[in-house]
Amino acid sequence: MEKEKILLIVGCSHAGGYEIDGDMESEYNRTHSFGNKLADRLRRTPINLSHGGLSNQGIARSAMRWIDREWNPQTQDLMVLVCWTEASRLEVPVKDNQMQYYDSENSAHKLHVNNMYFQVNMSWTGGDDEEEARQIKLLQSFMGEQYKFLETLGAMQVLLLQNLFDNRNIPYLMCNTMHMFTPGPHLANYSSLIETDRYYNAFDNSHSFFWYYRNLGYENPKALYWHHDETPHELYAQELYDFYKQN
Repeated sequence: MEKEKILLIVGCSHAGGYEIDGDMESEYNRTHSFGNKLADRLRRTPINLSHGGLSNQGIARSAMRWIDREWNPQTQDLMVLVCWTEASRLEVPVKDNQMQYYDSENSAHKLHVNNMYFQVNMSWTGGDDEEEARQIKLLQSFMGEQYKFLETLGAMQVLLLQNLFDNRNIPYLMCNTMHMFTPGPHLANYSSLIETDRYYNAFDNSHSFFWYYRNLGYENPKALYWHHDETPHELYAQELYDFYKQN
């Protein structure tokens, strides 16, 4: 029996195609996201678990939990696209199911991998009193002061998934959608272990998905929160496809 060819896609809102059509989350957006477009080129069925606001810890956990709970190596030929977000994001554990709405946006998140973690972004001040009660401003202050720590944490997430994929013989591709690493001595113990032949522009922040096309002049008039429209997604899918074929 021929195995079903799947491309599992994990990332934040950029990998989910948010605001391509002006809405945050929609089927159209995911279908036209660069990950789904890459799946088309690879002739694989996309499973896009990307979610708005996710930290790199949440992105890594999304991949790990799907592989642990859903992957059937007897019937599925799996490849994974990991779309890392900005390293400045952080998450903290909360009581069971307190953050249920994190998973409600995306029907693919039936595994509920995020509802026990509070996601903290530098630009988000909290959506309600409950979030503000979690000392979001204190956490953001820590994030701003300890950016090198967060980059180191991001590097460990990369190595965690890299080792998982290598151990289970799962082909994969990684990329950055936002600023990920600042080269320096704090990363030296990790960066040399990262497999750059399967990580597109791993240490070149100028070529991260959002900033690269933003600096080229692409703008999405439908977006309120820094997201691209169809054209950059199509172009980036081709870049990733070419990189994958070359390596």
